[in-house]
Amino acid sequence: MLKDSPTAELVAAVRNVGEGRGHFSPEATRILAEQLHRPKQAMDDPYGSLTPREREVFHLLIEGMSTKEIARRLDISTKTAENHRARVLAKLEARNTADVIRYAVRRGLMT
Repeated sequence: MLKDSPTAELVAAVRNVGEGRGHFSPEATRILAEQLHRPKQAMDDPYGSLTPREREVFHLLIEGMSTKEIARRLDISTKTAENHRARVLAKLEARNTADVIRYAVRRGLMT
C-alpha cells in the first residue's frame, strides 16, 4: 500500500491481512507491473531504474539542493525526501551526493 491510499483501501487491506491473505493496492500493483515491463536496458542502467519521483530528487540533488530544500520544493516531508535520496544513492551505488553528481556528469545528465 502507498501512504496516500484512501481509507477504504486501508480498511480492506487490514481485513485481508487479518484473514491471512496478502494485499496490494491498485497503485502499488501498477508500479510493480511497470517495473516488470521495463526494457532490459532500463534494468541494466541504474538511472533507468529510478522511479519518476526518484528522478525528480536525482535532478534536484545534482542542482545542489539539500534534502530540506528538496522537501520544500516537492512539498513533501523531510523524512520522505531523505528516503527518496537514500533510494537514489542505493540504486546508483553512490556513497554521497558527490558520487551522484559524478554519475550525472559521466552520463551527460547535467541540465
